[in-house]
Amino acid sequence: MEDKEFFKQLKKETKEYSEKIEDGFCNFCLKIYFPEMTSDDIDNSLFGLNGNDESIDSFYVNEDEKVIHFSQFKSAYSLENMSSIKKEWFSYLLDVPKKLENFDYIQNHKNPRIKDISAEYLTRKNTHCIKFHFFHLGYNPNDDLVSCYPNLKYYNFQEIKEQYLEFLSKSSQTEPEFINITLSYDEEPEKIEKKIGKHYTFISLITGDEIVRLRNQF
Repeated sequence: MEDKEFFKQLKKETKEYSEKIEDGFCNFCLKIYFPEMTSDDIDNSLFGLNGNDESIDSFYVNEDEKVIHFSQFKSAYSLENMSSIKKEWFSYLLDVPKKLENFDYIQNHKNPRIKDISAEYLTRKNTHCIKFHFFHLGYNPNDDLVSCYPNLKYYNFQEIKEQYLEFLSKSSQTEPEFINITLSYDEEPEKIEKKIGKHYTFISLITGDEIVRLRNQF
């Protein structure tokens, strides 16, 4: 998929959530990067964070994996409008936990959603790991800058495009009723049957051609 085609498709998909690409881009990224999130999870993670949000565009807790996700999104209106990353963007996002732990600062905060996030974060910070995500409709001319922030995962335009193609590939798959796999044996199957644990098992090689055939068929 060419860059122009992807950007056109991106704008189309973001309009499902908002006429403003900066708002819809958040939903779009969460959908393709966090398949475990339901539409309600996505809405809840973004709720109340469209202004005075302390650089938190999305706050999501995965209780199954014990992970707290903080995400920031920077969009662009066109390919020509895309910009390079800025160091301060990363600094603001990574500074979030320090602000959430500042009791006086949070108590006087004007955004009630930030107060709620602070309370949730404080009850989980010792039992959950923290992951920071920066989604950027732009480019990274300086790999050294990103490497200075090992605790932050940065996604640029090309990476988001590749993830979207992977998302489309997975969402287009259907579960077949059964799959036929052709295997060949040098001896009769009953002579090489092995018992591994509680199960009788056949061990065989499968060729690359057979894998390609299965991929094309299913």
